[in-house]
Amino acid sequence: IQIGNEITNGCLWEVCKLTGEGSPREGYDSLAAILKAGIRAVREKSRAEIVLHLENSGNNPLWREWFDEITARDVDFDIIGASYYPFWHGSFSNLKKNLDDMAERYKKDIMIVETAYAFTNEPYKTKKGEIELVIRGDMKLSDGSEPPYPLTKEGQVSFVRDLLSLAGTIKGMKGVYYWEPAWLPLKGSTWATAAARRYMDEEYKAGGNEWANQCIFDYGGNATPALNEFKRANFGY
Repeated sequence: IQIGNEITNGCLWEVCKLTGEGSPREGYDSLAAILKAGIRAVREKSRAEIVLHLENSGNNPLWREWFDEITARDVDFDIIGASYYPFWHGSFSNLKKNLDDMAERYKKDIMIVETAYAFTNEPYKTKKGEIELVIRGDMKLSDGSEPPYPLTKEGQVSFVRDLLSLAGTIKGMKGVYYWEPAWLPLKGSTWATAAARRYMDEEYKAGGNEWANQCIFDYGGNATPALNEFKRANFGY
């Protein structure tokens, strides 16, 4: 069970937000307290293992800061969970270096709890027009370089295959979870309602499903070939 989601910068802002320009940042006492409360509730009712989940998975100094501060406050957990999206989080090489370091430094099991790659850069159409996608054909990686694979079904297969192969070399790797494999662009499917976008001051963004081209089912609901790659994984539970 995850306690929080992608909490590199804290959770339940503003109460448990991590702030400041230096390292370590401020706010770890509040963050540790809320994590302990959530973990205690799980431990009282379940034997499920506890995951702490961060994004920015190629940034080893940031991850060391975070887990050094959390473990110094005796937060009880079992698994280090990572999001890995190559457009934002860097290369396979940096991912592996970071997760290998996490496994060795903190003696915890590892999971990649979010990942995805697009099978097309063609937007889908609704009665209101085309929906702008998060990942598009004109996007570059965070370092300005080209994507490592084409945004095609074949490129998606290569990404999944290579990521699973890499994951199998990381000590303590327990699993890789694809997010979100079946978020199909159906009527009413949206990342945020109009009210939510107003709350976030993001009314300029369209509604709809901006993630649909990163599923492992195409716009018609048919499985893409990448689904078969998960049968090849030889690690984890």
